[in-house]
Amino acid sequence: MRRSRPFVVALVSAALFGAVASAQTTTFKDVPAGHWAREAVDYITQCGLIQGFPDGTFRGNQNLTRYQAALIFFRYIQQGQAKCSANPQGQAAVGAGVAEVQSQLNDLKTRFDALEKTTQDQGARLAQLEADVKRATELSQQSAALETRVAALEQQVKTISAQPQAQTPDLTPRVAALEDQIKQLQSAPAGQSPDVTALTARVTALEQQVTTLSNKPAGADVARVSALEDQVKSLQSQVDALKGQQAAAPQPQPQPQPTPEVQPVTPVTPPAPRARNFYVGAGFSVLNFSPPTGVGVFDGTNTAVGGFVGLRSLLFGIGLRAGVDYTLGGGNPLLVQAFLTKNFNSTGLIDPYVGLGATFNVSASNILNNTFGTGLVGVDLNFLGPLGVFVEATPGFGANSTFSVGARAGLKFNF
Repeated sequence: MRRSRPFVVALVSAALFGAVASAQTTTFKDVPAGHWAREAVDYITQCGLIQGFPDGTFRGNQNLTRYQAALIFFRYIQQGQAKCSANPQGQAAVGAGVAEVQSQLNDLKTRFDALEKTTQDQGARLAQLEADVKRATELSQQSAALETRVAALEQQVKTISAQPQAQTPDLTPRVAALEDQIKQLQSAPAGQSPDVTALTARVTALEQQVTTLSNKPAGADVARVSALEDQVKSLQSQVDALKGQQAAAPQPQPQPQPTPEVQPVTPVTPPAPRARNFYVGAGFSVLNFSPPTGVGVFDGTNTAVGGFVGLRSLLFGIGLRAGVDYTLGGGNPLLVQAFLTKNFNSTGLIDPYVGLGATFNVSASNILNNTFGTGLVGVDLNFLGPLGVFVEATPGFGANSTFSVGARAGLKFNF
């Protein structure tokens, strides 16, 4: 008869309870000093039968498992008698409990071995079932593919079986078409059929068609096919006669080839020269052809050398030019000029231009009193491409509205 866990716990506790007088106290957190089982707990702990849990608790209200009970009895058998001494009644009770638990442990081991063997058998059966399922799946897929192929074969068989019935009605229109072609060949006169090669090809095609039809005649069409064969043979003899006539006929004379028409050559217009917008110039200047009394036209105070830069077209065809002149005599030698210009033939050999601006004597102490309105009237001669010469007149108004006319000449580089 199998007993319950509380009975085993009570049996062990009763067997060991009588020998706790000389035991050393071992304290657990959850076993207070006045607890009714404190001495028993301390004794069996000292004996090494129970060690408690790692957190320092005894957990006396927790159920005892069979494994825990087996461990307690195992420790008692191994070392309990050497470390602990119990009364004879307790030892007898403990021995009886050990015997009962041992039988249960043996029974449990037997059941565990049987369960382990059953588990292994079930694992083998499961692996076999998985293999069977995989094989059944593959067979199912192969069966589906075979069913598809069988269905396709059945459809092909049906199509092949229906072909003779479907081809028999088509023989009549094909024979009728052959008869029409033969009638057209017979009705054409020999003089109007010089192309023997084309006629031979048509007859050959008719022979092939007739041969195909004669291999698979259907009923009354056999006689019509035989008649067509006879007509084709007759046409073949006519073709041979036409070949002989064509060989005896004179060859046509070659026709004169027309003279190709000569097309007039369109003259090529040379590209217009590239417009050069930026320029740099340098030259010699005569400031005034009517200098004050006592001053010669080519004196140092009335002549200068200088340079300028400019753009022929900056905005709306209007250009910009700036330059500097250095007088050869003493006094106020440095003159700065600025002009708005207009060129009339920027891409040509001769390019006239005009300009309007001012001249500033920056060496004078009072620049405003030494500022003169100045004009330009000149011409560029671009006879060497980017290099050319220029000649220009420089009319202007000086202080007290005095009018003067100068001139400038030199070289100009166009970019």
